Amino acid sequence: MRWSIIRTIWLREMRDQLRDRRTLLVILGLPLILYPLLGFAVLQFAVGFTEKPSVIGVVSGSPDVKDFPRREPANAGRHVAPAAAWFAAALPGFDMPHAAGVCALTHASRAYLDYPLLIEDGHFTVFDAKVPRKTAREWAAQARFDIEFLSNADPALLSDRKVDLILEVPDDFFVKLTDAEAVGNPPRPAIQVHVRRDDDRSRLALRRLTPLLDAWKHELKKVRLARRGFTEEFLDPFEVRQPAESSVVAGRRALSGRRSVCR
Repeated sequence: MRWSIIRTIWLREMRDQLRDRRTLLVILGLPLILYPLLGFAVLQFAVGFTEKPSVIGVVSGSPDVKDFPRREPANAGRHVAPAAAWFAAALPGFDMPHAAGVCALTHASRAYLDYPLLIEDGHFTVFDAKVPRKTAREWAAQARFDIEFLSNADPALLSDRKVDLILEVPDDFFVKLTDAEAVGNPPRPAIQVHVRRDDDRSRLALRRLTPLLDAWKHELKKVRLARRGFTEEFLDPFEVRQPAESSVVAGRRALSGRRSVCR
């Protein structure tokens, strides 16, 4: 068969294909235009879904109370040692330099002996010592949370999608933490998490909140150990050291290296 005949047949087939609009749509429209547009739309939707802050409802007893959990009573969760030191510094006979040193030591000890809040002054507490205080609020903003302080855990807030998740603790949360130090196996205080079942926004909010709860629990453990005079190393009874290379093996390797050089 000659090339002129092949070319004629090929051109005729191409002309017939280009005249068929359905073929043009399948060959050009879908893969080159429609599929990229659909992929871009799905990507934008996914990015918008993950970047949107999760609304966390926190039961603090009043919208004006910006701390969670509440300290009921006001000294709940606080250690008596700093307060006793303040009282001792105020007694007659204490000179000013000595009193100033006691006050400074008392202020520093509160960070180790007082149970910290999960949310303080309307923001999640930053427990990482590497994060400066001035950037704590910026860090909280990067966590993609909007906090709504509530009077009670109203289920309608979840069903109406005004919040994605609700946190609630008993009023005596810190009292139970303190009581647990003197009792062998007491009932632990519980944090109640209310979510919408089978809802992606609630699941995302819980997934974002879980690392913050774990970090807070870790800090509570550190305080409990410090009150007993222990550090975190107390919970790690031993370390594993890898065996060092024996002198015999090292000597053989050195000898083989010398022989290779001589060769």
